[in-house]
Amino acid sequence: MDTNYFEHRRSFTTFTFFITLYAFIGFGLGTLLDIICRNVRGSPNNRLRCFGVLCLWILLISLGLYFTLKISNSYGIVIDNWIFGTYEGFVFFLSFLASQTFLGDTAQCAIRGKVDQ
Repeated sequence: MDTNYFEHRRSFTTFTFFITLYAFIGFGLGTLLDIICRNVRGSPNNRLRCFGVLCLWILLISLGLYFTLKISNSYGIVIDNWIFGTYEGFVFFLSFLASQTFLGDTAQCAIRGKVDQ
């Protein structure tokens, strides 16, 4: 059976509701992570600090995915199948990553030592 079999059986309104719900949850969590890392980074003029924040950013995303994977396996749902096998999961993860606007600036600061204005 497909991982997104339940999506095929939903009505249009239910399908749209869950797509919207997971998009807003993704935007919220991504923005929260963005604000936390932006406040830790401070002004983008210290290359070492930017590199440390970039490593912290990747670590936090990895920890979140790892613990979500472990928790979801105990409930019989595999998170990577949900993210890549359903529209809901794909929209959630896409909005989660797209809402992290300062990730690119932090990477640019870590590599070049400055941020383009």
